[in-house]
Amino acid sequence: MGTLADGANNSRRIQHELGWRPAHTFEQGLRETVQWYRDHPEWVARVQSGAYREWIEANYADR
Repeated sequence: MGTLADGANNSRRIQHELGWRPAHTFEQGLRETVQWYRDHPEWVARVQSGAYREWIEANYADR
């Protein structure tokens, strides 16, 4: 039985059994993710400030 890291680093089984193919390479996905954060500094600032906690409280307090 393999470890979680074995599966996380190797999509061949998923590709074979389900016919799934990744849309991006890891490197491309990482580059695009970093670029998204650079393009959205206002979102990053709100998350870093903790302001999202108020939104969660307002929208999920009764659940």
